[in-house]
Amino acid sequence: MSIKYILIKTSLILFLLIAFCTCQKEESENETPAADRTIIVYMAADNDLSYDAFESLQQMEQGFSESHTQLIVFFDQGDGNPCLAEVHPGKNVIVKSYPELNSADPDVLKRILQDAIGLYPAQEYGLI
Repeated sequence: MSIKYILIKTSLILFLLIAFCTCQKEESENETPAADRTIIVYMAADNDLSYDAFESLQQMEQGFSESHTQLIVFFDQGDGNPCLAEVHPGKNVIVKSYPELNSADPDVLKRILQDAIGLYPAQEYGLI
């Protein structure tokens, strides 16, 4: 092989190596970092426990402190459509509503968990 061929080949390899090493995804300042932990509460209260479930949600609002943790509640109450709510100290924000469904169905639980995990990325998850 000629020296010219070796120099061209080496230069091409170095160019490609430099190009691949400098290409990296820059993190956007608008991206929300994942929380340390997301706790998902699944309350299937489309029955005579409806009032107790509502009271539990109010107690979560009063007692929750946001220290790197997200608290997400699926709430299926007898007098309204089921919803997924984000709990903050003193309030909750409905982030997704669902049509009437059977919250005792395992496929519904799976769907709700997929929605919550997709909307609220975290390093760890808990399910209540």
